[in-house]
Amino acid sequence: MARPPASEQVQVNFRMPADLKARIEAAAEANNRTTTAELVATLEEKYPPIPDRSDVELSHRAITIRGIDAALQQVRANMIRQLDGGRADAGLLALLGPFIKED
Repeated sequence: MARPPASEQVQVNFRMPADLKARIEAAAEANNRTTTAELVATLEEKYPPIPDRSDVELSHRAITIRGIDAALQQVRANMIRQLDGGRADAGLLALLGPFIKED
């Protein structure tokens, strides 16, 4: 992760148990990072950025599209079963064909 400019950083001072500090320092050394970088990386993992509204809307749209796609696949499967039994309209299946994935 790229380091933000100094104007976007804040200094935080707090107390922690000595054994926790030692574990963080050991992890930092194992990951070839400074203690601060190790703390930031761990906190970033634990507290990811909150998505903005546009990300949430896009995610909702993707879920909706997947649901519509699944419904169309079910319609296609039902029509194929009906065609096999001579009960479906082949013209309707041909019309929907470009919008429905092939198996």
